[in-house]
Amino acid sequence: MKITLRKIIDDYDNDQGFVYRCFLGDDPILPWNVAGMSEEEWYDPDRSFSRLEKYLISDEAFEVKWRDVYNKVFTDQTLEESIRNPLAGFQNHLFAKGFVGGYVFEEATYRSLRQCLMSIGEDEMIITGGVEGTPILHLRIPVCLTWKDICQEGYALMSILNTEDGVFKVFGPRGDWGKICVNEVNVVNGAVIYDYDILDVVGFADAKLLRTYESMLPEDMIDPDAVD
Repeated sequence: MKITLRKIIDDYDNDQGFVYRCFLGDDPILPWNVAGMSEEEWYDPDRSFSRLEKYLISDEAFEVKWRDVYNKVFTDQTLEESIRNPLAGFQNHLFAKGFVGGYVFEEATYRSLRQCLMSIGEDEMIITGGVEGTPILHLRIPVCLTWKDICQEGYALMSILNTEDGVFKVFGPRGDWGKICVNEVNVVNGAVIYDYDILDVVGFADAKLLRTYESMLPEDMIDPDAVD
């Protein structure tokens, strides 16, 4: 069977409503409520996939425009190496630290990173990654988008940002910050391998900015055992 974008996204979906109801307590903040939409409208595939298209970057465009910047931020790790030691995934000029996380973004991590990026004049977030055996996805998210704006795009974009599978990396045009998202279930050559349940590793060339990012996160996302 041909692997289509729809198939990839639907595999990433992980039942969004279930995820949000499980992890946001007794009074969950559901994405369609944040967006001011009905659940049916939020899940509408025609609307959702048409809105996703404007964020996608082709493989060719990524290689031409973004590969050199990516290489300034990240080391040349295999997928397995990224899972086993994501802290080694940054180039030496970045100060990096691990946090509880794992999704590409949820509201707290998106808002915290966005605020840091706005403070240094960064205007784009580039997301690249996926699960072994499926095509890599590349996206461009303008920093001007709020979390409400993200939610309003519907389930296709949110399914990527909230997936529980794979390894994703986030960086920007400046080449002086990045984020590596290692998720709970990662399969390499048929075997589940992970040293962390869920982990975000965030790096900045400016150590003060890394501390600022950390200060904006909820306490339950600060891992006292994280290596930095």
